[in-house]
Amino acid sequence: MEFPSLGCLAQFPYEIREQIWLQFIPDGQDTVLLRTPKTDLRILRASKSIHDEISLLLYRRSCLEFDVSAIYYQRKERWTTVYLRRGRQERAQLEEPQATWILRNKEDARTRGFDNLPFHRIDRVVANLFAPDPKDAGKLFCLWQRVRALVELLKGAEKIRNLTIRLCKRDGQDWFDRDRGMNHSMRLLRGETHCDHDVAVLPFCTLQNVENITVEAHSAELEQRMNWRVINVGKIQESEARLAVSRRVGFEYMWLHADLWKYAPGRTARLMRWDFLRQWFLQKCNGESEFEERTRGVLDEFPELHHRRPRDMMVISSMIYDMVCLYYDMEAQQEKKMHEWEEKKGIPPAASLEFSETYDVDELWEKHSKGKTTEEMLSISTLYEKGGCVEDESIGAESL
Repeated sequence: MEFPSLGCLAQFPYEIREQIWLQFIPDGQDTVLLRTPKTDLRILRASKSIHDEISLLLYRRSCLEFDVSAIYYQRKERWTTVYLRRGRQERAQLEEPQATWILRNKEDARTRGFDNLPFHRIDRVVANLFAPDPKDAGKLFCLWQRVRALVELLKGAEKIRNLTIRLCKRDGQDWFDRDRGMNHSMRLLRGETHCDHDVAVLPFCTLQNVENITVEAHSAELEQRMNWRVINVGKIQESEARLAVSRRVGFEYMWLHADLWKYAPGRTARLMRWDFLRQWFLQKCNGESEFEERTRGVLDEFPELHHRRPRDMMVISSMIYDMVCLYYDMEAQQEKKMHEWEEKKGIPPAASLEFSETYDVDELWEKHSKGKTTEEMLSISTLYEKGGCVEDESIGAESL
C-alpha cells in the first residue's frame, strides 16, 4: 500500500523501504558496565504515513518482557531488565532477544523513552515475577515495590492488548513449599496472611487500559497448588470487581509498609527500612512523604478501612510517628547519621527490643519538635484520632 506523505521515499517499492526501516529496530544488550544507546526514532515525526509504516514494522509480532526480581541491591539501583523479542511466540522464546535494557529506576526508564513507548502497537507485554524467599520477608516487599513501579509505567500507555504475568522461580526459590504449602512472607497486623503470589499479581489487575490479562504458573504443580480465587476476581472487568481489587491493593499498600517497619525479620527488611527512611521526604515542598500522601488517598477513597481496622491504623500512626522522628534526626546529622545506619546494616524492626534500645523516638520528638507545631512535625500520623472507629473482624478487602 502506498502513502501520499512518504515524499521521495514513495519512489521505492515497499520491500526496499522495509529494509531501510529495519535499521531502526532497537538492538544491543545492556550489561552492568555498558548501556545500549537510545535508538534515534526522530524519523517517526516526519509524517503520519512514515510513522504508521515504520511503527507497523517495528512492533509487528513483538513481545516486551520485564524481569522483576525480589533481590535488593544495596550498592546499586536496579529495577527491572527488559527484553525485546520479535517473531512468533514459541520461536522467540528460544532465541536471543533483539535488545536488552537494564533499567535502574523510573527516571532511567523515562530518559530511555519507555514512558512514551507505543505499547498499543506491541503484540504482548510480559511481566516475569521471580519468587521471593519467605525466610527473608523484605524480599516480598522489594518485589511488590518494583511491581508497583512497573504498573505505574504501564498505566501511562494508551492501550495494552495482551498482558501476561508469569510466576517464575529462580535458583530453586519457588512460590510454595511442598511441606508448608503456599508462601506467606509477611503477616497482616492481626496474624492474617495473604499469599505471596496474590500480593505480587494483584496490582496489575488495577490497570484499566489492558484488553486481555493472563497469569501463568511456571509448572503444572504450582498451578494446581495455587488458590486462583483472588486472581480470577482481579481479572474481571466489571466495576464491582474492580472496586474490590482497588480496595485490597490499597489496604495492602498500608499493611505492607506497616509490617515492614514494625515486624518484618531478615536482612533485606533491615536494608529496606533504611532505604525507606532515606527516601521519606522526597517532595519537601509540601512537607508530606509519598507514603503519607498515598495513605491519605486510600483512606479517602475507602473510609471503611479506617473504621473497620482501628488497631491497624494505630500501628500505622505509630509507624509514621517513628519515621518522622527518625527522619528529623537523620536530616539534622545528614551524612554522618546515614553512614552510621548503613554500617549497622539497616534498621531493626520497630517493635523489637533492638530498636527500642537503639532509638528513643520520644526523646527524638522532644529534641526536634522545639519551635514546631504538631502539624508541622506530623501530617497524618493522627489518622486514628478521627474517631468513631468500631472494631470489626472483617479484613480490609473483605470481598477478596
